[in-house]
Amino acid sequence: MALLVAEPAGAQDFRLIVKRQQNHQSRTWRHPLQGIPTVNKEYFNFRRFNACGLATASPVLFAQRQDSRGRRAILVTEYLEGYCSFDALLKRWSVGSAPADEYRDTILRSIANLIARMHRAGFRHNCLYPKHVFVNRQRPRPDVRLIDLEKAGRALGSSRRMIRDLDAFFRNSPCWSSSDQARFLVHYHGESHLTPKIEQTWRRIQRRMARKGGPVPNLQPGSSDGDR
Repeated sequence: MALLVAEPAGAQDFRLIVKRQQNHQSRTWRHPLQGIPTVNKEYFNFRRFNACGLATASPVLFAQRQDSRGRRAILVTEYLEGYCSFDALLKRWSVGSAPADEYRDTILRSIANLIARMHRAGFRHNCLYPKHVFVNRQRPRPDVRLIDLEKAGRALGSSRRMIRDLDAFFRNSPCWSSSDQARFLVHYHGESHLTPKIEQTWRRIQRRMARKGGPVPNLQPGSSDGDR
């Protein structure tokens, strides 16, 4: 993956993200043996997500060719100018650079809503790490985008979609406070407060995190942990 700076005549410079791959295939149900270029699958997922109103980085170009060195493919997407990863935000928050409580809650709500809508649309990201969720902290409403969709796909069972993605999201957020995690789950479920259903989701995520070897918070949802 590389950053490309374009300099069109008479216009402001803009940046693009370029992914080049050679003989990097992903199997699909339509191509179970030979597979397709992985960036082809990602390009297809960008289009599917955008068609469902799920915000992503916009694809600019996809191309592939077969030559003596095998199958080569390229995917170009927009650079998310003014955005930063949720992973970077969490690190800032953990060292005392968190915004006011109300606005931080707005950010969590925006992220939770996008992920919940993705799951309701029948998709699973399959690599839902905080570094793959990008946030533009514009006020009053942050804009959130999902990136790296090469492993995304349809998945049967809403519960299965939810737990697998949220486990990865929580497990790769070691500096995320449990109180903020609880607030995230409240927003994800579209509630205004903790409910038995949310606590059940919390426990299922904890059990999967324990099986995967990730850090499991000992605090109950909504309790204060002092690291806001």
